[in-house]
Formats: sequence, structure tokens, C-alpha cells
Amino acid sequence: MTPVMQTIFGGGEGGKVPGNCSQAAMASVLDLPLDAVPHFLIFRSMWEHAMRMWLTERGLVSRFYVAEWLREDQEKLDNILGGAYIIGSGKGARGYQHATVWQKKDNWFIPIHDPHPDKTFYDGSGLTHVRWLAKVED
Repeated sequence: MTPVMQTIFGGGEGGKVPGNCSQAAMASVLDLPLDAVPHFLIFRSMWEHAMRMWLTERGLVSRFYVAEWLREDQEKLDNILGGAYIIGSGKGARGYQHATVWQKKDNWFIPIHDPHPDKTFYDGSGLTHVRWLAKVED
């Protein structure tokens, strides 16, 4: 995991380009420079499809979980390898959904890297969603 900082800020209101914390978090987890990962949120409603296509081309798959449900499903939680880096999201201190990097430790996740310069992670609501990038199994 190589920390990468976001370069675009804001929630995308008024037709503006949304912040690129997700791009920076994914680049961090994949040990890539920022410009090697697309800013998927510019695709608006098609961003998830664009991301999955890009990951598939690289032999990766994205697994997305609601954190609260994951806490209650030990089997799914166990499928995420110990020590794995994940992209977590939650409500950022600035009022927008915000992506950060966490690492699986024991039976949950610890915060590792916030790509926003203020490093506040979330507004107090904590981790709400977990995205794990895994290699496609043959």
C-alpha cells in the first residue's frame, strides 16, 4: 500500500467534477500512481460499471459490503484475508461520502490512510461501507 493523496475536492454539486478520494484510495491500495487509475466518479451513474470493467481487465474483482452487515456475517468477514487493505467509505467531515484506506486486523478494520489533506477520515459516524479488491480466482 502506497499512500496517494486526492487532488480534486467537493461533492460534485452544480455539475462540478466530484472529489477523487475514491481514485486516490484505489491507487493507494493497488500501489499505483494517481493517474494510472481512472476517476470513475466522472461517469456519474455508470461509475460502478466502469470501475468493474477496469478491474476485470487487470484480473481483479470488487466485493462491496455494508459494514454493519459485515460485522454480523462472520463467514463473509473471514473471506477477507487478514492484513488485506480495503477501501472504506463513510460520511466525511466535509459532509460528502469519503473513501479512505483501512486494513483488516484481527476481526475488523483499522484506519490506515486518508487521501484528504486534513486526515480526518469521517465525521464520527465511522466506517459504513467496505470495498475489497481481490484477484479473480482461476
